[in-house]
Parts: sequence; C-alpha cells; structure tokens
Amino acid sequence: MITKMEIDSTHDIFCRNDVLNFEKLTGANYVLGGATWLASSPSDIESMTFVSRFVYDVVQRNLSGYQFWLLIGTTALQPDTRITRHKKLWGALKSRGIEIIDGIDAQEVTHELDGGLKFFGAVRLSESSLKSTAKAVMEEHCSYFLASPNEFSIRDLLNIGWSGDFFFNDTSLLAYAAEHEVVLFKPLGEFDDIGERGLGAIGKPQLLEKLLI
Repeated sequence: MITKMEIDSTHDIFCRNDVLNFEKLTGANYVLGGATWLASSPSDIESMTFVSRFVYDVVQRNLSGYQFWLLIGTTALQPDTRITRHKKLWGALKSRGIEIIDGIDAQEVTHELDGGLKFFGAVRLSESSLKSTAKAVMEEHCSYFLASPNEFSIRDLLNIGWSGDFFFNDTSLLAYAAEHEVVLFKPLGEFDDIGERGLGAIGKPQLLEKLLI
C-alpha cells in the first residue's frame, strides 16, 4: 500500500539540480522546468498506476482544456516484412499482452529507415485506462505521457518520433516542449530495485507550476 509520494521540482533542467539534471546538454537556447513524482511500493505496477493517476487528476484539475496522452513506440528496429507491416504498432503490442483498456483515438505512424521500420503511436487516456497504461510503460521503454491542449495535433510528435532515452537522445522532444504549451512526462525508476517508480516532467516553467499547486 502506498502512503506517501515525493514531489520535487526545478525551474531550469539545464542547471545543476537534484531533480532532473540535463546539465550535460549544453547549447540549448531555451529554458525548461522539471518536476518529479515518485512513490514506493512492493508492486511496480501499483507505484506507476498511483503516480500516473495522481498526475492525470492534477492535469484535469489545473490545466483547463488539456488532454492526457500515452506516446509509445518500438524501441528496436523492426524487420520490414509483410507480417510486421500488417501488425504495425498496436497489433505487435497486443501480441505481447500490452493493450490500453478504454483508450481513445489511437493513432500511429510508420517510419521507414535503413534496415527496417519503427512505429510510433499515441492514444488519449481516460482514468479507467491508467492501470493498463502503467503496465505498458513498464514493459516498453520507448514511452512517454503528454499533457496537451485539446486543439493540439498529436500527429506532429508521431512524425518526429523518439527513442525513449529521456536524458540523452530525445532532444527534439525537449525543443518541442519549449516551443509549445505541452508537458512531457517520462516514466522513471525502471532500474530501481526497491520499487520506486513515478514520472519526470518537463515543460515551460510557468506551465509546470500549475501542476505543483
């Protein structure tokens, strides 16, 4: 049973801090704030479900007109075969036992690369979908959550793509968050042996402040 959650924040992820430290990414000409929500439980799924439900509720309450999305992709390059193209992203995830219950407006795109294919998808979440979503992000590293305005075009992010390596390779997503009124959340704690799981968020500092009230 989870009895408490730790919440921390920083106004600038590119300055040395103990929350989300992107200090090594030099040369950024924009400022992004960061925040983390972490909880401990013997069950990883319970921790992630608890935190994602808490953050979902805060987004619904404090960011009027915003939606909450799951962004998920294939971590590894997939072989360019007839079966792969038929299953695409959601079919491949379902065959692995990953299915988003009560998700809305599922979308996906295919990126054709040298040596194979990568798939990127998004599905809008409801409160009842959060437990199945927690399982998905625990099993698929190439995943994020996103809070975005109702009129936001999620297709733009699908066309950009991502790796899931929050601190190293997804600088295009950082720049996108700096230019738009969105908050990007990365599941944290996948290498933690004591069951601490949660979300790390980046976004414009004034937008993140609304989630910390």
